[in-house]
Amino acid sequence: MGVLESNGAVVQEAKLPEGPWEAAAGTVISVEGAAAFESLIESGNAAELKLPIGIELMARALEENKVVQAARLFQQHTRWHTVRPPV
Repeated sequence: MGVLESNGAVVQEAKLPEGPWEAAAGTVISVEGAAAFESLIESGNAAELKLPIGIELMARALEENKVVQAARLFQQHTRWHTVRPPV
């Protein structure tokens, strides 16, 4: 996130509500269709996830170019888009 912040982006961390984290994570996983993580979530070992499993970039209506610019900047300065979980 420091990459985006150092280039003027406003970064806000999303917090999950209090509750069973595995159930909340399972809902997110199901909705996003990330089947690669499903067995890890169901086993109750969600804490073992070491990768950022999601990032959401938002902009105002008709400012989609800002989202694309932020995503490009993030990819240029990180390697997260090349990392894949073991299958």
